[in-house]
Amino acid sequence: CGKTTAVSIGIDECDILGDIDIIKPTPIKEKTVCDNKYTTGVLGVDAGERLSMGAAYYLIKAASLMGTGLIKAKYKESIYNTLSPLCPYAVFKENNEYTNKATALSLGSGCINGCDLTVLEKGLPTVIDADGINELKKHIDLLELYGRNIILTPHAGEMARFVGITVKELEENRIAYAKKLAIKYNTTVILKGAFTVVATPEKTFVNTLSSPVLATAASGDILSGIIGGLLSRGYTTTEAATTGVYIHGLMGVKAEEKYGSAVNADSLIEVLPLALKN
Repeated sequence: CGKTTAVSIGIDECDILGDIDIIKPTPIKEKTVCDNKYTTGVLGVDAGERLSMGAAYYLIKAASLMGTGLIKAKYKESIYNTLSPLCPYAVFKENNEYTNKATALSLGSGCINGCDLTVLEKGLPTVIDADGINELKKHIDLLELYGRNIILTPHAGEMARFVGITVKELEENRIAYAKKLAIKYNTTVILKGAFTVVATPEKTFVNTLSSPVLATAASGDILSGIIGGLLSRGYTTTEAATTGVYIHGLMGVKAEEKYGSAVNADSLIEVLPLALKN
């Protein structure tokens, strides 16, 4: 057909997306020579149990690689002897002492018997995942009071249970349900999936950077660690949510480039530094 030229016909991104933004990450803060472990963030973690220790391991590992200065994990007798040698850079504190001097919290990953959400009363920036979201539904008053400080990271099943609909209903209108929940409780919602939705009371974002290799066990726990690390270092809830989701998606891309489809949580952790560098 001869020479073919692609030209603009005047349709901008905003005309297609309306009030939805494509995620553009916030630059990662560089540490300075005068920083110490307290000035670069202290993350309090309540994650993992006897049958789900991996959730705590991958969350703590991811947070440490994000540059979090100090990670304080809640001591749990059933997993301590195994977890502590795997995470020697974390300290373990009994009861709720893991929140002392914390600048942010990460709650719920692998907490199959629930977690103590009264720590939300400290008003710290907090990411809540998995069983923590299920527990939060029983204490909705805490979400109403402290929603502005909270990031929820449900997958479709957890989100559907939380709002009382079927997964099919949710998947047919993911953006609308995420926006509705964010506005209702004045909170930040990360609805995980192929194109993860990040909804705040003011704005909604979609992540177009992803890979099918992220569909593996502990992938969500890694995301919670990334976001918890960002929160601990002073990022706002919106910055931590959007940048964390972007980094997570980039990790999937990098892991797939390196390993093809043979990717598990270890592979994702391995490429996290590479994603940050890029």
